[in-house]
Amino acid sequence: MGGSISGSVVDSILWPPVAYRRYYTLDGRIRDIVMLDIDEERKIATRFISGSNDAKYVILFSHGNAEDISMSYHWMNILAKKLGVDLLLWDPEGYGASTGEPSIKALEQGVATVLAHLKTIIRPDQRIVAMGRSIGSYPASFVAKSPDVCGLILECPLASAYRVAFGSTGSVLPFDRYRVIDNVRTLEKPVLLIHGTDDEIVPFCNSSPMLENSIKRGYKVPPLYLEGGGHNDLESKFPNELLHRMRVFFETELVPEMAN
Repeated sequence: MGGSISGSVVDSILWPPVAYRRYYTLDGRIRDIVMLDIDEERKIATRFISGSNDAKYVILFSHGNAEDISMSYHWMNILAKKLGVDLLLWDPEGYGASTGEPSIKALEQGVATVLAHLKTIIRPDQRIVAMGRSIGSYPASFVAKSPDVCGLILECPLASAYRVAFGSTGSVLPFDRYRVIDNVRTLEKPVLLIHGTDDEIVPFCNSSPMLENSIKRGYKVPPLYLEGGGHNDLESKFPNELLHRMRVFFETELVPEMAN
């Protein structure tokens, strides 16, 4: 009973009721959205961005809880075009045009469905990199455990729900959820951390030292910690720094032996 109640409270905080459900319409019609079936009643909205005709990498991007595809699209389109990568956006259940209600199980099922779809639409020689922002770091780190994913980028990530609330802890707290830190510990592929030092929503300590110390030796790459950066202003304050660091990640740190 206590675990269920606690988990429900965490879900309600991290995924507020459909306040951000939007339908990215133009002239009353949904544009460029592909709906994927989880089951007969539950559907996931996705949108593909082509960054280059010969893109080597494709990013599977999981956004945060205060946004949807329409709100993420502008920066993700810039990122795809500047880096020459393809990119697939998706909305968790309860957000955007996706049906259902948000939960940790829905995130796991949703991102797995999106990955399966992505594998059918990319070239055989393209590599998949998972990327997640804020609470999106959970589904991104979850799907990064797949052998089909060769790297992970986490922007303003949480180590876990209770670590956001209570700070650093060396032990697992009762009923802790969204354990990005547990997913990261299992990975044998490069992990890039991006975080603002003045993040007012997900404290910087979630990245440094917690997640940084959880990356396996041999797979650590230099993180991008942005002095004075908050939770929702990194793209507006530090666009050049973000693009440069991610370009280095794609060009030099996703080495072939790690990508296989």
